[in-house]
Amino acid sequence: MQHGSGTTLAQVAVGEKRNELSAIPPLLAGRDLRDTIVTSDALHTQRSFARTIHDGGGYYLMIVKANQPQRHDDLARFFDLPAIIVDHEQWDRVETVSNGHGPLEVRHLEYPTGDCASLEWPGATGIMHRTGERHV
Repeated sequence: MQHGSGTTLAQVAVGEKRNELSAIPPLLAGRDLRDTIVTSDALHTQRSFARTIHDGGGYYLMIVKANQPQRHDDLARFFDLPAIIVDHEQWDRVETVSNGHGPLEVRHLEYPTGDCASLEWPGATGIMHRTGERHV
């Protein structure tokens, strides 16, 4: 799906007794991914998909949730440790507040500039941590 227009670009039926993971390789195969940002939900946060996107010249934004405990813990370490000033690391933080459709929502986005090569994700250049609060 194209985010701006909502246009469906491609779709693949998921076979009986299969899950969505089996549909991703045919969706990515043969696609021109150059200068494209591919987003996915947590189920699709897989190294093989990241490699395919990166090798195709694209970029990705993948979500990690607590249902992937090892991956989640590996990433959490980046946010548990302070920035290393001598390495010129810093943290960028953004907060948004909205109440357009009901309760007041406060969202926080944190982005450390440290090197994430130790994660061994193809083409990964950064990680972000998003949290949110709802005030009824």
